[in-house]
Amino acid sequence: MAKEIDFELRLEQLKQDLEKFQMFSIRKAFKAIDYQNNKIIDEVSIRRFLKRVGHQPLKAELTAIMRRFDLDGDAKLSFREFAEALTPIQPDVIQNPFRHSMQTNSHLGNTLNTIQDNLRSQDAGSIQARPV
Repeated sequence: MAKEIDFELRLEQLKQDLEKFQMFSIRKAFKAIDYQNNKIIDEVSIRRFLKRVGHQPLKAELTAIMRRFDLDGDAKLSFREFAEALTPIQPDVIQNPFRHSMQTNSHLGNTLNTIQDNLRSQDAGSIQARPV
């Protein structure tokens, strides 16, 4: 239970951090992951995006991401679902002393950090892609 709470707190903090970047756009982030311009994001799109930015996601991570953010259960993230996933519940709601003690060295924590770092890079104009 504590791991799940830590994960939710870390996720909310990441959302808040992204929101602070003036040049960050949820729409641009969606398009960066939706590489085929299908207007949806699926596990294949997420895997491809993460591999392009140098992260090798585990199947369990991809499943967890989809399970967490796919609100209608169709195994695809619409723009609405994606936007809701990246929008903080309430800006700066997390101001707790435990934030720095959250587990960030797990593989899923590293995946969240990779996503955040590469979505931030859009401020500089593009995703830092590596060949797949």
